[in-house]
Amino acid sequence: MSRPLSPALQKLMAQFGEALPNKLAEIRKLHCAQANPADEALQAYYTAVHRLAGSAGSYGFRPVSEAARVLDRYLSDVIAGEKTYTPAQAEALLQDLAQSIDTRNTSPEG
Repeated sequence: MSRPLSPALQKLMAQFGEALPNKLAEIRKLHCAQANPADEALQAYYTAVHRLAGSAGSYGFRPVSEAARVLDRYLSDVIAGEKTYTPAQAEALLQDLAQSIDTRNTSPEG
């Protein structure tokens, strides 16, 4: 049996959920900046997705965290040279992330 969350933590979780559309918009901008995926823009894109994957999981937004983690792994493999950056693949994974946010997964699982 789990203890109820404190009001302060509930407020933080709600604020995080409300901020998800803005976080997605920032990630979309970084996605669109991938003219040359070998440059610093790719690293910034990866970092933003990686942070979202971790923070979403920490705040209890499992579907968002899982979708972000898939994109995170893909970008990590591209940076490591294990995969080639493909705009269509990145777009599909970004759409999955957007779907996890757009389907109103903006409240944590409890």
